[in-house]
Amino acid sequence: HRLFVSDMTNNRVLVFNLDASNVLLDRIPDFVLGQANFTSNQAALTQAGLSNPHSVAFDSINNRLFVVSQSQHRVLVFDTATIVNGENAVSVLGQTNFTTANASNSQAGMNTPYGVAYDPNNARLFVSLGNNSIHIYPVPNGAIVNGVAASFEIGQPAATPWSTTGAAITQSGVNQPKDLAYDAINNRLFVADSGNHRVTVYDVTLVTMSNGMNAINEIG
Repeated sequence: HRLFVSDMTNNRVLVFNLDASNVLLDRIPDFVLGQANFTSNQAALTQAGLSNPHSVAFDSINNRLFVVSQSQHRVLVFDTATIVNGENAVSVLGQTNFTTANASNSQAGMNTPYGVAYDPNNARLFVSLGNNSIHIYPVPNGAIVNGVAASFEIGQPAATPWSTTGAAITQSGVNQPKDLAYDAINNRLFVADSGNHRVTVYDVTLVTMSNGMNAINEIG
């Protein structure tokens, strides 16, 4: 019963408590992540800090919040079973530690992440990237290894995964993918393919996953 709001230009995520019907108790946030208090807004490359947090995804089973820290080319994972202002993240994706922020076109790295979506059935995290791709990371219910490599890549040719970055207007290609949404019932990933002015739909059932896979539908 909480609402998480990414407050990008203030380099923070605001947390609002909700009642049993998921209605706001008031309009005042109860906690803040990325900052030690509600009056600071500096970007920080630390275990607790954020820089331009664009998107968030919540794992309600394990009480984990995934936060895209775009300018730092990483996704931070916070344990939200209990929340305190400015708490440390428990894991990081896209970097091997909490004090590096390197853009990387590689299987484990990230380059300008934007959107994020969580698959609760298979413990996977989908992340859209500025290098015209979507990476799928394993995020098991236990501890997540910092800098873990992605399992699959969508948006780039199957023959050259992880190493190419070109935009494409094809059944498998994307151009500046932004927000993501996941349909857990039908195992479908919806991608806002902004540069191509469309939404592409992928069947991401585990047995059908492959690098560079084709979309099954296009909207727009």
